Amino acid sequence: MLEDIAEAYPTLTYHADASIPEILEKTENSFIFVIDEWDAVFEMRFMTENDKKAYIDFLKALLKDKKYVHFAYMTGILPIAKYSSGSPLNMFHEFTSFQDAMFYPYFGLTREEIERKMEEKGFLSPSMDELSFWYDGYVRGYDGMHVYNPASVSKALAEGCCQNNWTRTGPKNEVQDLIRYNVQDVREDVIRMAGGEILNLRLSGFTAEKTQICTKDEIFSAMVVYGFLTYHKEQLGIPNHELLMKFQEALTSASLGLKQTIEESRRLLNATLEMKDEEIAAMIEDLHDEKIPFFQYNDENSLACVVTVGYLAALDRYRITREDKAGKGYVDFLFDPLDRSDIPIILELKYNHSAENAIMCIKERGYVKRFRNHGKVLLVGINYSEATKKHTCITEWVE
Repeated sequence: MLEDIAEAYPTLTYHADASIPEILEKTENSFIFVIDEWDAVFEMRFMTENDKKAYIDFLKALLKDKKYVHFAYMTGILPIAKYSSGSPLNMFHEFTSFQDAMFYPYFGLTREEIERKMEEKGFLSPSMDELSFWYDGYVRGYDGMHVYNPASVSKALAEGCCQNNWTRTGPKNEVQDLIRYNVQDVREDVIRMAGGEILNLRLSGFTAEKTQICTKDEIFSAMVVYGFLTYHKEQLGIPNHELLMKFQEALTSASLGLKQTIEESRRLLNATLEMKDEEIAAMIEDLHDEKIPFFQYNDENSLACVVTVGYLAALDRYRITREDKAGKGYVDFLFDPLDRSDIPIILELKYNHSAENAIMCIKERGYVKRFRNHGKVLLVGINYSEATKKHTCITEWVE
């Protein structure tokens, strides 16, 4: 990749090493400088504003207009303008995974690349389907190709299992931190995406002048740059299960301004397992009317988003998937127990129909076959009536 950049931009100065400028000035040789994650220091809590400024000044003194710099290459998360306003580092030509088609082939792993590597190394676990569920979902801009998170795929193959690597390593509050910049404008969209929706939204991306994150456009653009969201052809969404867990974690934090508590969510799960139909309907109704009143019902997807928030506590015991393939169709929610002693749950939603119709749909489409190796499965049907503004629920055990 460095050869491609050098050929396209022969005079390009892009990044640096940590050598001393005065020493380098004394040599007749030129150097290629490479810095990975050059902006990581800005995320370190011990760095003061004066430290950050001194770091920028050091890079300027090291690189700018220096004869010993043959070529410089630097990687980071956000544009240089985010950290350096004005002229100190204005000699850079920046490329992003957001906008620059020239380097799209170098971002992410394709399914074919992973399958080839698994065959070469003899990897049998995790399966390709598991890897897709956890780490697929990013869409490459210029050709629409789906790509996987390379770091997470590598860890999963090395360890033989899929896990949430975003939560396992580094700070756990990146999503919450970005949401805090403008909770009022983004929280409904965040809930919709956590509920499985794809938003039609045009993002402009970061420009050279942006040094603060304030608007919804800037917040979601930052999430795309960080890898929390995927964006293609003005469609924005959560790419995979790994990142969905990250957003579900954000929904449980105070930063989103939700009044729903995890304890209330646990009570809803318990009421479901105890088949208390009226209590389930009442709790979901209270969640919509009182806890997230800013969220408006428009269709079945809106109902699904409210249900997603309501059952957040179930994530401790279940792998919850939305619109997953089962039987003769795609079921609204599958609660796959992490412990074999727990009961699987199939939850189907209806909008302006009936809870009975939801249960019938589960049976007719054979969704229970997904859990054929379990003794019993709990069926849950929930309906919202636009006319009465009421939720109804029916639960039923099946063998």
